[in-house]
Amino acid sequence: MYSTDPLLNEYLFEIINQAQYGITICDPNKEDNPLIFVNETFCKIFGYTKEEVLGKNCRFLQNNEREQINLEKIRKAIKDKTSTTTVLRNYTKNGKLIYNEIKISPIFDKDGTLKYYLGIQKDISDLMAFNNFKNISHIFEEKHIKDTYTLDEIKILLNELSIYQAELLAQNDELLEKEHTLSSLHQEFVSLFKDAPVPFLLVDKNLQILKYNDESDKIFCFSKSKLLVKSMFQFVDKSSISNLVSWITNKHYLKENLDLAMICENSKLNMFKIKAKPYALDNNLLIVSLVDIQMDYIIKQEMRELIEVQNHLAIEKDEIIQKNSRLVSMGEMIDAIAHQWKQPLGIISLRTIFLHQLSEDKQTVDLKDVLECKDAVMSQINHLVSTLEHFRDFLRPNNLLEEFDLQETISSTLILVKDEMMQYNIEISTNFKDEIKISGIKNEFKHVILNILSNAKDIFIEREIENKKILIETFLKNGKVFINIKDNAGGIPEDIIENIFENHISGKKSGTGIGLYMSKKIVEKMGGIIKANNETFDDSKNLGANFSIIL
Repeated sequence: MYSTDPLLNEYLFEIINQAQYGITICDPNKEDNPLIFVNETFCKIFGYTKEEVLGKNCRFLQNNEREQINLEKIRKAIKDKTSTTTVLRNYTKNGKLIYNEIKISPIFDKDGTLKYYLGIQKDISDLMAFNNFKNISHIFEEKHIKDTYTLDEIKILLNELSIYQAELLAQNDELLEKEHTLSSLHQEFVSLFKDAPVPFLLVDKNLQILKYNDESDKIFCFSKSKLLVKSMFQFVDKSSISNLVSWITNKHYLKENLDLAMICENSKLNMFKIKAKPYALDNNLLIVSLVDIQMDYIIKQEMRELIEVQNHLAIEKDEIIQKNSRLVSMGEMIDAIAHQWKQPLGIISLRTIFLHQLSEDKQTVDLKDVLECKDAVMSQINHLVSTLEHFRDFLRPNNLLEEFDLQETISSTLILVKDEMMQYNIEISTNFKDEIKISGIKNEFKHVILNILSNAKDIFIEREIENKKILIETFLKNGKVFINIKDNAGGIPEDIIENIFENHISGKKSGTGIGLYMSKKIVEKMGGIIKANNETFDDSKNLGANFSIIL
């Protein structure tokens, strides 16, 4: 710098700071050529503070546009340690695009060693707004408002045109490069599309087929078709057309694939899984891929049929088990009837013998004795009839769903086993805490209660338990019905307790394992669960089983 004013150096940085254009200084001798000075104008142009930019390379102004053609001029100048001027697209802190005319110049010391790079930055965005030839004509119309121009005016106009020309050339180079890239990509796509081992179709939004590859032609014989316009609908089975229309219309193809029945060569029907994506070069078109899933479809169909057969067999098996269970119950009921009728029939027999003896001993029989015998016999007959009605009600087939009283149903079930339990000295007590009504098939529910009681009786006898006790309790809790049936027969063996409700699993030596299995089925049909555990009976030390039904 040459100056006659000795104070100039003192104010030099302040003068630079207030310069019309943005001025930067970077240090090429440090890693990544960082900025070490920026003036106020630079900060105003780009909206950054000095603290935010110092120490960074200028490339941060480019955002993601790191492949601009004019950047090569900057890189070459830095490599050759020369000056250059060009236009770059830069961005402010808030993301606004700025056309930045930048000039960089190297600064050397006395020994010729590169020390710094000076950058002068000028915002020419307003000039670059005239970005087509119509705008250029408009510039001339604005400039040619006079017949004559000064030399300075002509220089300014030429400078503006040269800047615009440089930008157009740079944009043209970029467009040519992009065109070349797109052409290469298109050729690569055509090659991949044509030779792909998977069937592909290029279709419009109406599913008109615009292109197809060799693999899809092998399957559908498009090339042999005489139709000038080919549509996917021509090759889709009627059963799948509505699904295809919905899939396309609602744009479900953006998130899920579709299984489609399609008509192949020789009218052969085949299942395909189709996938569609917007075509990268034209979003109005779709690339459709087709995967043959006919074998999977056949296997799934056969599996569904097999499952249906298995379900049918399982239902038949359950029906057979239920019938067998009912037969077992009927046998037990017949035994119970025999026990229940034994005593009344004995009394009737005794009263009949008594009347017969009276008739033989006396020529006339006292009416009082006859009436006493009649009353005794009728009492026993009424007991027999009542008992018979309970048994008939239990054994009568009835699949009617109904709401019934829980306490009354359990009580009527206990009548069926009362005499038999008394015979074996089994004490049954009840604790009904709430008035409860439940829904289901009443006789089936009775069957569950009877089965649990019958199992307890058999275990008492098998294990020769003394002081035999059963407790039945019902209550409501948290909106659910609880029915607990407890005994003090020693509990369920630990090795089978987890599987006690499975078919053919029994805790009795002579048990079939059908009863509890069917009890579980009945309870589940009522929308409940049944479970079993071992616990002490009624706060005593005697261990027993507890069957809990929750509805």
